[in-house]
Amino acid sequence: MSFEFRDAVTQKMMLSELHPADYNPRKITDRALTGLGQSMERFGDLADIVWNKRSGNIVGGHQRYRKLLDAGVTDTEVVVVDLDGNEEVALNIALNSQELRGDFTAEVKKQLALC
Repeated sequence: MSFEFRDAVTQKMMLSELHPADYNPRKITDRALTGLGQSMERFGDLADIVWNKRSGNIVGGHQRYRKLLDAGVTDTEVVVVDLDGNEEVALNIALNSQELRGDFTAEVKKQLALC
């Protein structure tokens, strides 16, 4: 079984070329967004934004996109996919699904409280 995304490529793009999807199902609190920014400052942006070349929409990475813009970053590496509208939405939901990602253990929750 292969878990590589078919026909996806990674390339550097201007943030101005990326557009957040209106339907993005994930929202973030100001506190969580601040924490995300602190994590990105500490460790870097280690997860590329996923962008659909057919629609121009961001499929995954909306909150990191916001933090990059806030920091004055002008370009970043993105994973470019070529999906129709239904597949784009399905991938967006899969990337944002708490159900698919699972829950933190009690030990991790304690560690998060220290951050």
